[in-house]
Amino acid sequence: MAMFLQGFADVRTSHQLSSIAVTVIRTITSSSQNIFDLSIEDILILWGAFSLHVEISLRCGIAPSIREIGFQVPPPSKDALVNCTNEFAPKGYADHVVARAELSLIQSNIADLDTNITPNHTSLEGDLDSWATRTFGDTNLESEESLSYPTLNLRFVYYHSRFRLARISQRSPEAGITFAQSTLRLLRHVPNQQYLTVWRILVYPIWASLALLEDTLQTPDSSRACTNSQLLQTLYNFLESTQRSQHCDLGYMVEGLSKISALATAALPGQQMENTPTTSSSSDERPWKILQFLSQYKDFMPLAQGLIGNMLEPSIREFSNLLGIDVQSVEDFGPFVPEILKPELYNFAFKYIH
Repeated sequence: MAMFLQGFADVRTSHQLSSIAVTVIRTITSSSQNIFDLSIEDILILWGAFSLHVEISLRCGIAPSIREIGFQVPPPSKDALVNCTNEFAPKGYADHVVARAELSLIQSNIADLDTNITPNHTSLEGDLDSWATRTFGDTNLESEESLSYPTLNLRFVYYHSRFRLARISQRSPEAGITFAQSTLRLLRHVPNQQYLTVWRILVYPIWASLALLEDTLQTPDSSRACTNSQLLQTLYNFLESTQRSQHCDLGYMVEGLSKISALATAALPGQQMENTPTTSSSSDERPWKILQFLSQYKDFMPLAQGLIGNMLEPSIREFSNLLGIDVQSVEDFGPFVPEILKPELYNFAFKYIH
């Protein structure tokens, strides 16, 4: 059910699933007097629920509530998974399950930094580095070879975690921007798939695009700014190519990323936004207003999720208006949600009860 919903834009129902995941964790852990008595099947369910809860919570800008329920089950071991996995399991299944569980735990610890109840950021950086070495090894990303979607997702989550950790620890902006740039560089490794498959990972490139836009507007003279602009154009080209090859209408998403790319390019020294009169005071103020808006965020993931989900808050409307996109007729969905991903198109909808 969770994977099904990730193929659409119903963030509200996904968040309800996150609450159900917490209930599942409570139920299984409370029914066992000793965590070492849990079967490997129970452990898999627990860590699947844990990973789901952490990912959805962070996408929505909510701190995971794992510590409140006392979740202390160790991640599953690869050996235990190999022994219980049947012959029909995908290749590398055990490795992926273990890696995702370990990364979810680190994500949860990073979220706890705001409350100062976990080790310092240096310790968590070491945890992420060790995890990346175990998981990715010496994989060469210089080639154009496609990566599997599970592997891409792990890398996207890893880069976002490194960016988030850099922002929370209030280090130099360059540390975080490097990982946002790496996120967009991964686009060349995305295999040619149906758009519904690509959609499941798009929140990460969109998050990265917001980070690069802020960095470029903040420091247009930096050595990073030109690279940021080029990578934003890469994301726009990727979406435009996907729309053309899949024969689907992505609506305002392509237009929105085009505007973001144009803003970054216009901020570079000696550049002017195409078709924009230099005498227009409103256009001169727009980059500054967008920078002021983006500067409010430590993490752009909730904003990115709002643009491609149905958690349409005033901040999403404000940012859309700053970009020049009218969202008044988009109901509860963000401006980057294509019509093909709205459940109502298929004559069903999950109703959200306040």
